[in-house]
Amino acid sequence: MALVRRIFDLFAQNHPIRRVKAILEEDGIKTPNGNTSWSRLTLRKMILSDIYKPHTYSDLEELSRRGFLTKRVLGSLDPNEVYGVWWYNTKHRDRERKKVSNRPEEEHIAVPVPDARLGIEVVTAARTAVMNNIRATQAVHREHWELLGLSSCVCGEKLGTHTVQRRNGAYAHYYVCTRRRHDRGICEHARYHRAVPLEKRIRAYTRSLLRKPEIITEQTEAYIASERDKRRRDPQAEEAALRAQLEKLATKRARYLEQHAEELITTEALKSRLAEIDRQRIGAEGEIAILKDRESHLTSLEKLARDFVLDLPDLLKDLSEDAAADLYRDVYERLGYQLVVHEDGRIDIHFGVNGEAHVHVADLEATPTPPPPPEDPVWDTWQEGDPIPEPTGGDVLEICYSTTWS
Repeated sequence: MALVRRIFDLFAQNHPIRRVKAILEEDGIKTPNGNTSWSRLTLRKMILSDIYKPHTYSDLEELSRRGFLTKRVLGSLDPNEVYGVWWYNTKHRDRERKKVSNRPEEEHIAVPVPDARLGIEVVTAARTAVMNNIRATQAVHREHWELLGLSSCVCGEKLGTHTVQRRNGAYAHYYVCTRRRHDRGICEHARYHRAVPLEKRIRAYTRSLLRKPEIITEQTEAYIASERDKRRRDPQAEEAALRAQLEKLATKRARYLEQHAEELITTEALKSRLAEIDRQRIGAEGEIAILKDRESHLTSLEKLARDFVLDLPDLLKDLSEDAAADLYRDVYERLGYQLVVHEDGRIDIHFGVNGEAHVHVADLEATPTPPPPPEDPVWDTWQEGDPIPEPTGGDVLEICYSTTWS
């Protein structure tokens, strides 16, 4: 509970979500699941959860009047106490179709739980801070670049950022190949992609993808199966063989020590042989650790996939077209997005649960476009005799959502 209080206190001090996430990770604080990386969505859901919000007896009476709480349960509560509320029966799980959807609000059931003792002032301030954590304005120094670090040029270099001031005083923000920006323009595939339209395209595709949880589940299961197929030998048999090797090394080490004690070998020879035994022991112990980590990883990946699919209804509810950039960025990272942006505006998207099972999505196709307007910055590098350039940015390109899988 001390950790929960600290998180609420950080938000009550009006820290944005990304800063709270950074503080927790810098301090080495792990999530309840033992992860070292905190999800922005998890932090947001924690702060907005009614479990931590103090409810007076009159609040619970109102819930009872609206049909969320039975009078029998209400009558068993102390009118002088405050309670948190855990909401039950909020989701419907279709196990056959591997889908999860939100139940109608009238089917939700309020379950009173002991108060978290955080204080109404702290909880209210934290909830206000989270709800006001909206997208940054398009200022000179743009606060959020949703695709930075996730997007690459066809040449393989990451896309960097670029901001220019137009003649009318407005600022325009772009993604561009870092080789083009820093290596004197040697990338033949580089172009300036307008940030907002490009991000809107990825947002629209993501919302479409999240409405198909069966795809995420199927691809994760296929990845796990392929990883297990790569391990031709039985992992338990491999571990048993390695442990037998460790026993032999331990026996050999004891024998060398006995030989040295009986002055059958020199001290230098003993050091040399023990060093070789230690090298082999460390190697075997490392292989055992790898085997365990790999199996643990696959098991945790299955749980991550299940948890992610269960979270989809809440994700879709929060991911409106104009939702906070932090929310979309968190979803991109959980999906493991890796984008390749072509010079004509097409996009290759690779994704997988938590970034592990990368799946290729067909190119988002683009239609031909007219020459750019005079104020387009692409004309800044154009010289007489050069071919007419294409407009910068993905906003002039139409997406074809005929997605195929390979």
